[in-house]
Amino acid sequence: MGGEEEAKATGRGKLKEKPENPDMLSLKKLPKLSLMLLLVTYTALGWILSASKSPWYTLLLAAALVLLLAETLAAPFSNIRKIILRTLSSDINAFVIVLVVSFLAAAIVIWIDIVIRFLVLVSAGLLARLDLYRAGLGQWQAFWILTVICLIGFALGWTGQNYLYPDPIVPLHATP
Repeated sequence: MGGEEEAKATGRGKLKEKPENPDMLSLKKLPKLSLMLLLVTYTALGWILSASKSPWYTLLLAAALVLLLAETLAAPFSNIRKIILRTLSSDINAFVIVLVVSFLAAAIVIWIDIVIRFLVLVSAGLLARLDLYRAGLGQWQAFWILTVICLIGFALGWTGQNYLYPDPIVPLHATP
């Protein structure tokens, strides 16, 4: 046998590919389109809140909302179901939940423009979470990816509106 034939027969002479570490995050696995949509959605939120000249604590509340939403989307639904069932275990808790839900329903009707923006945030986050799940990422990886993308998008929108176009485009109360 010649040198090439011997290398083919024995498998020598080829570069072995390194096996991928399952704990390492690969950029190839990330769903780029849904994460970009999430980034743009939170950039728009930051831009709108900055354009409305909201007080400083609105920034903190929005950052808390980003973290809460990322945690809610990254948590398995079985844990959320356990929390809901534990909450509805007594009649008093169920009555309080009914009162809270009826209040929220009235608030939704009154502030439909804000609710629609919130639903867009949730739907973009759900799409990204589903794509991260399909990519095989764990709960903590999904949480940190969602959190980082959302906070970066929010910060980009906030600073972009303040530094690129400091005049408010559309006040929050004037949107249809």
